[in-house]
Amino acid sequence: MVDIPALTDFNLVASHGGDGRAARASGRPKASLSRHVRDLEESLGLRLVERDSRVFRLTEDGKTLHARTEGLLAEPPRAWFAPMILRPRFLRLRGPALPICTRVR
Repeated sequence: MVDIPALTDFNLVASHGGDGRAARASGRPKASLSRHVRDLEESLGLRLVERDSRVFRLTEDGKTLHARTEGLLAEPPRAWFAPMILRPRFLRLRGPALPICTRVR
């Protein structure tokens, strides 16, 4: 199973051209972003990023994954909001870019 926060962080890093730039742009720790990308690589069994001290490059697998998932993660699927409809009390969903909803009418 793919970890959505790790996939989101991979797309953030890929879009910004490196974990340092992504960390500065998002205000998140560089180590956290790097760890999520490594965890994603491990879970998929693929190398997504060529790591070099000076150059950041996506591998072919990384380019393919980024191209296929970038649009999907930009707008959350409607299914993520289904629990808010089913449980209209105070609710907080965990995940990337999900709103905190106090009440659904």
